[in-house]
Amino acid sequence: AGPHEGILKAAIWKLKYGPIKAISAPLGRLLVDKYADFANAKHFDIGYMPTSKVRLRLRGYNQSEEMAQLFAKETGLATVNVLTRPKDTLHQVGLTREERIDNAQGTVQYIGPVGPKNPRILLVDDVYTTGASLEECAKVLRQNGYREVWGMVLSRD
Repeated sequence: AGPHEGILKAAIWKLKYGPIKAISAPLGRLLVDKYADFANAKHFDIGYMPTSKVRLRLRGYNQSEEMAQLFAKETGLATVNVLTRPKDTLHQVGLTREERIDNAQGTVQYIGPVGPKNPRILLVDDVYTTGASLEECAKVLRQNGYREVWGMVLSRD
């Protein structure tokens, strides 16, 4: 939805590390304003970047899930919970590209149905830096029957 700077960067930071859950609604609406027509035209299911149980307990919510739920509600598309992150990983912030790729490998598991009804999914995440996390999710989703996997992010670093 925009570059990873200024007010957008500050809002994402407060959403993730504040943690201020209420910020998820206006940020989710940015995604709706920018991508609703695209998502509806492709008839996507809406997924989200999973978070570990440790981060979920600390933050109290998954910011990507919050935005995905709002996006799905506003567009009339279905939200699907098909991925989990069973173990905690290092924060990606401050890691090199190679370290991010290594850190993301093998961290995501599929928990969705065998042979999804809709083979198109749009994954919601907050920040795209190297794409390591989204690529790991896409790999797992393609291995489990999804033909089209797209990422939708608030900002690109």
